[in-house]
Amino acid sequence: MMKRESLLSSLKGLSKDVYSREELLPEMDQLEKEMAQIVFEDGLDIPAEYVHMSYIMKHLHEMNNVAGNVADQELKRLSRLASIFSNHVRAQQSGITGEDRVEQYLDYMKSNHAERYKHHIRMGTLIARAFELNEEAYEMLEGIVNQYLAKHKPHNSASTVEMWRLREQAKQMAEEVVLSDIVRQYH
Repeated sequence: MMKRESLLSSLKGLSKDVYSREELLPEMDQLEKEMAQIVFEDGLDIPAEYVHMSYIMKHLHEMNNVAGNVADQELKRLSRLASIFSNHVRAQQSGITGEDRVEQYLDYMKSNHAERYKHHIRMGTLIARAFELNEEAYEMLEGIVNQYLAKHKPHNSASTVEMWRLREQAKQMAEEVVLSDIVRQYH
């Protein structure tokens, strides 16, 4: 495995401090590809552009198990970051960046629970709570979509259109559940 300094200097994706929306997804894709090339240094059986963060994390956990679980704490932190990273990638790909959910939550609280809304503002916790709920929403959304796709297999798995249709159905259904269970709730 590469030394930490040379490893970090070899990563080119997400090297700037600030990105426009148009720049972000290609940079996140670049970082994912670079990580795949590093983690799978003995070679991949598929092209790096098809390897996603969850596959990389699964392989890192397997490597850690083989090595006697020497990096459990580091993998725990990295898993959390990888989850956030994956949520942001999916948000950029789908066009639902989470800002909509945060705004919807703030509007819901302001119009339906004005006293609680004012309390959060006074305590300085409103925005932090909204973004916490957004992370919960992404995790719930991912779980629901995965469950839906596991239950509803395509008739023709080679059909891109059919897979896209199933994913869109799963996303729409999951989004409704997230809105009713997380966004439009008293927190």
